[in-house]
Amino acid sequence: MLKHTGRYFREWTTSVVSIKRFFSDKRAGGFISDLHELRANKGKLSEASDFPCSAKSAALMPSVKGVSLSNKDITLPDELYGFVSLVLLSFRQLGWKMNNHYREPFAQEYSGHANVKIYDVSVYSYILLRIIPGWIKRNLHRKIDKKDHDNFICYFGSFSEQQRVLKLHNQLVGHAFLVDARGRVRWRAHAVPTDREVKAMIRSTRHLVAEL
Repeated sequence: MLKHTGRYFREWTTSVVSIKRFFSDKRAGGFISDLHELRANKGKLSEASDFPCSAKSAALMPSVKGVSLSNKDITLPDELYGFVSLVLLSFRQLGWKMNNHYREPFAQEYSGHANVKIYDVSVYSYILLRIIPGWIKRNLHRKIDKKDHDNFICYFGSFSEQQRVLKLHNQLVGHAFLVDARGRVRWRAHAVPTDREVKAMIRSTRHLVAEL
């Protein structure tokens, strides 16, 4: 009896420590830290650059293996090679809504362009969400326009390594990345974009298309 009690206590203690880390560890995207940042400055730490960074200084887009809403296995950056792509990443519905402010003007400018793509990546990294992928995808099917299902990716699993490479500081906001034809992240922004950032995104895409 005492043996089992000790084991249960250790498991309970481990769970409590994990929960505390989830809410307070900024390096792991702590929810409370992210929330404070959102309240302080709407999650916007800085504005994006006016032009894409040089190819030499750009980081490669990390591997993201997911399933589209049309049930196709998709791996980034493999699908991005040969194209200029806007990759919109979100962990929460709030972030997804923020990303609409990038998606809509971008689609208006480049819809139908043979060399330009848009991908939405919705990340579900918490264990409770990983065990209900079917319910999540059915819910998204109702929210996302059918024409966008092929390019809407659901990712289930740990995202810590990708988060480190992409230097994502806040999981509550949306993140936008312009990726060139070789899979390099050349421009980035986060949270709700300013008018200047939207213009910079369109301009930067034009520059990257010219490199093709």
